[in-house]
Amino acid sequence: MVLKDLIEKIKDSISGQSIDNNTYYTVCKKSKPSEVYEEKLEDVSKMISEVAPEARPSLEKLLDRMKNLDYSLISEDVKREYGTLICSLTETFYYGMLKGIYQAVFNNIYVPKKHERLFNIQEDIDNSKAALEYLASGDILERFFKTYLKEVEEKFYKETGYHVSELPRIKGIKSPFERIVTYTYFISTLPDLSLRKSEKVADIVENLVKHPEQYKKDFEEYIGYKAEK
Repeated sequence: MVLKDLIEKIKDSISGQSIDNNTYYTVCKKSKPSEVYEEKLEDVSKMISEVAPEARPSLEKLLDRMKNLDYSLISEDVKREYGTLICSLTETFYYGMLKGIYQAVFNNIYVPKKHERLFNIQEDIDNSKAALEYLASGDILERFFKTYLKEVEEKFYKETGYHVSELPRIKGIKSPFERIVTYTYFISTLPDLSLRKSEKVADIVENLVKHPEQYKKDFEEYIGYKAEK
């Protein structure tokens, strides 16, 4: 379900449409989230409300930052580079974040509470709050997403010889045959790569939510190095 839904989302975006303004909320407001993304968002919200209600305001703060992700901090001209493809890539990145939060809260808080193993539960709840606040702070989200885009770009170019940013301009290829072949090749490669990198995002976020102080330094070095390359 995850792969199918997100692949279709990316395929639908490849043709491109004109977009304006700079935030995810404004650029992608007409792009309906996939069902699997909505389900994961609901699962995360319900679980935190049930087992870690103290962390709910921190989650809401992060979700608000996700809506207002500032593309101008990621690219000088994200419209020219990606078109509306940026919406599906952002959603796939966000799916990874939500999955990481879900896995961390499920394993560290939900399961122990259900089995009444309450030792250090409050510490784990405090860690989740701290991590969510941290991810919502400053330009962390933009730098993290820029790193994700860089890794997708690098892998995509290595496998296809094209940049992801060339996808919205497929219609400019003069030869109909070449255009069809290129389009087919792109849409069979990009969704898989973006989802694989989304799994890496999930792992990183899971570790941050479990142990924010332990992983924060490595995380900042990771997004700093990749984002500046």
